[in-house]
Amino acid sequence: MVKLNSRLQGAATVGLIAIFAMLAGCGSDQTTDVHVRGQLTLAGQGQLPKDATARISLIEHAADSSDNRIVAERTLHDLGKLPVHFNLAIGRELLGSNGRYGLNAQVLNKGGNVAWETPVPQSIEPTDQAQPAMLVLQASDFHAVGDFQQFQCADEFQFDMTRSDGQAILRMGKRQISLTAQPTGDASRSIYTDDHGDELAFGHDKITLTMDDTTHMDCHWLADGDADESVDTAAADTEGAGDTIGSKDESASKANTSHDAGQSMSQTVESD
Repeated sequence: MVKLNSRLQGAATVGLIAIFAMLAGCGSDQTTDVHVRGQLTLAGQGQLPKDATARISLIEHAADSSDNRIVAERTLHDLGKLPVHFNLAIGRELLGSNGRYGLNAQVLNKGGNVAWETPVPQSIEPTDQAQPAMLVLQASDFHAVGDFQQFQCADEFQFDMTRSDGQAILRMGKRQISLTAQPTGDASRSIYTDDHGDELAFGHDKITLTMDDTTHMDCHWLADGDADESVDTAAADTEGAGDTIGSKDESASKANTSHDAGQSMSQTVESD
């Protein structure tokens, strides 16, 4: 009887160990990442640009403010054929309980300009995605014709800009970005932003551009020829400075000559 009870206790112990091992194994299989899957395509008969890249962003719209925050972002290369499939991994700890989320996608050409993009972020619930998201991108306004004007900031950074229909479009060489007007509550100020942290602010006769984590202060419009005139003026100032220095040198040389001549006469008089 004692032997039987010992055997039963041993079997029970082994059973408990097996259960704990199974539970531990199940816990180790759990992941801390949330995966958002989907595919993107182009409206109409759109074709991918040569050597294009795609950028997919998960954006959080805070319930208590109008600010947007990029929670996760991924860039895809070698896109191949349409539709382009993507898998966006997001740390579970980055997702808030009160946030509203949307997917935004852009296709960039070889020069880094946005050729196709989602008109507005597509709503999504990252932790409860029933099926892959389908994003249909529209042609961007990169080739839109506008009255672009040239601006220069205090650090000599230059860009071309046009504004219309609540948007500000900026061009820097072959690169172009589109910023959307935001409410400010102040008639004397205007702010344009995008979801990548770029901001263009107008206020109190000052323009400030923040792009790629760099702020360019005191930007102003350049009238035709202003840039060339500023260079010519600087060159003229430099030449004028050289003339002034030369005049001073000549004056000093004349003074030294007069001084030496005076010393010679003094020595001659004393000799006599």
